[in-house]
Amino acid sequence: MSDFTVALAVALLFPAAACMSTQSTDPIMPQDAAGPRWQRVADFGGPAVRGPAAFAIGGSAYVVSGHAGGGGTGLVSDVWRYDTTTNSWTRLADFPGAARGYALSLALGTRGYVTQGLLDFGPGGTSLTLVRDLREYDPQDNTWTRRADLPASARSMAVGFVIGSSGHVGLGNNSAIQNLRDIWKLTP
Repeated sequence: MSDFTVALAVALLFPAAACMSTQSTDPIMPQDAAGPRWQRVADFGGPAVRGPAAFAIGGSAYVVSGHAGGGGTGLVSDVWRYDTTTNSWTRLADFPGAARGYALSLALGTRGYVTQGLLDFGPGGTSLTLVRDLREYDPQDNTWTRRADLPASARSMAVGFVIGSSGHVGLGNNSAIQNLRDIWKLTP
């Protein structure tokens, strides 16, 4: 029996095995026809970043700011829109607040919100420089408006969620890298 025949038999009998890489020990799991499915879409249009803010409004996703380099260097103010109908990215007007990483973002109705975030690591990584401003994005006009700051400690790595027409922001860590427990409600 030839190598091709063996490979074909393995592929037909064990389709996941035919897709396995010799570089990984993780098996490729077959996708359930009735369950969720993964599909690759267009790669991000901007620089590779970590900790960007992101929200979705209508048929578009928005990616805002983030760290493109180490420490507090390499912060970008880019704003990018992903259009699901064209599977493409478009750069929009820059974020007008301080460029930041690990910000929190929400979509409420037809507006996007970005708040909180990390500007820099302090000496020896024992403190953080954070912001707590709130910016509202209007996708119709491609404009940002400053809104009331969070009346609590600035934070990074916070959590945000939407219930009904209100956003909620909380947890995360403060500039002394202490974990926080408070939750705040945002009503537009």
